[in-house]
Amino acid sequence: MMNNIVLPARNAAGAVATGISDYADKGWLPIVHDASLELNVITNAFTGKFDGGNFFVDNFYINRSDANYAGLFGATSGAVISNTGIRGSASPAVTGGRFAGALAGYIQGGSVTRCYAHVAVRCEGNVSTATAVFAGGLLGMLSGDASLSASYSSGNVSGLPSAGAILQIGGLAGSLQGAASSIRNCFASGNIDAGSGVVIFGGGLAGTLSVSIANCYAAGNVACTSQSAQSINLGALGGIIGDAVAHTNCYRNSGAAITANGQPATLKDASIATPKTKAEMQDDAFKNLLNHGASVWGRDSGKNDGLPYIIGVGVGR
Repeated sequence: MMNNIVLPARNAAGAVATGISDYADKGWLPIVHDASLELNVITNAFTGKFDGGNFFVDNFYINRSDANYAGLFGATSGAVISNTGIRGSASPAVTGGRFAGALAGYIQGGSVTRCYAHVAVRCEGNVSTATAVFAGGLLGMLSGDASLSASYSSGNVSGLPSAGAILQIGGLAGSLQGAASSIRNCFASGNIDAGSGVVIFGGGLAGTLSVSIANCYAAGNVACTSQSAQSINLGALGGIIGDAVAHTNCYRNSGAAITANGQPATLKDASIATPKTKAEMQDDAFKNLLNHGASVWGRDSGKNDGLPYIIGVGVGR
């Protein structure tokens, strides 16, 4: 992008300006919205490079619960996405079906670097029983040989799929998986609410966290309020943690509430997430822990609620 983009009002004139016929009712139509997933291989996905130039898309809004893929991009395969922000004031600003995230619904392979989202995201997939759905503040799902780095999400994430769905929900992504995938220098600060589904995987970073991870933190509350849930798996970082991947320098807000129907939940990620009080996280010593000898993270009491931010990205600019 060459500058910030403020999307037009959701009305007839906005539909004309964007060229999206149902824009007034449903908002943004994701780039590559008609992808197909068969046997864990995505087709008809975006495969190129997109550099946002450190600019952002504002007034972002999607209301497409009937769409499998919701985000600025619907689905990508081997794509390289960088330097892009998503902002929107509606709550939620992004509503999607099976894969919902502000930047992208589904990422397979490739990389996402220095991207952020300041929007609330909701998944409302009406799916058949035992079908998995994914909701995340930045990405719905990341899989394959993919990397996510120097990125964050600050918005709340909620999941209200059909009662028989398997819901994977997190502050950064619904699911981060792949033995060859990794996330580095990322954080999420929004709250998570898993409102329906028969099986719940919920975490401050991701519902499923099965990637190599380093220098990350989550600060928000994680709640399952689903009355139909038969299996509830929650963590401050992830609701299910991969055994065959490395977890280095990962932290959680010890004051965040992790609850299942109002009661404290047993953390599924207790072995990998070092607890810190919010006051400790608002100190330069915590920033230095995240930097781990590098200079990726900054901190200022007047930014990001005093929590560490990524230098040059979103709130860190």
